[in-house]
Amino acid sequence: MSMQNPAPRRAVTLPVDMRFGRSDLLLSGTSRNMSVSGMLVLSEDPKPPGTPLHFKFDEFEGWGEVVWERTAEEGGSFLGLRFTVLSPKDRRSLVRILRDAPPWM
Repeated sequence: MSMQNPAPRRAVTLPVDMRFGRSDLLLSGTSRNMSVSGMLVLSEDPKPPGTPLHFKFDEFEGWGEVVWERTAEEGGSFLGLRFTVLSPKDRRSLVRILRDAPPWM
């Protein structure tokens, strides 16, 4: 069995609106890094792994799920999110953002 290399992460710090599960409650967060497969978000409201979400940035939106959650030293929680559905247009916008962003350390 071969291991796949994870998608390279880029430093992308943008505000993001999120709706988790079937909730109509709109929560705000801030992305810290992104790749073509997912992102790290700082959120005030922790969610357990497996929680589905809809996310929206100014330039693109899509659906994903929480993969992991950890308490952030600065308050709130870091959420590791995997993208599950992006339209072709939204994927192109994401790729443009990643192309222009610096590498994540």
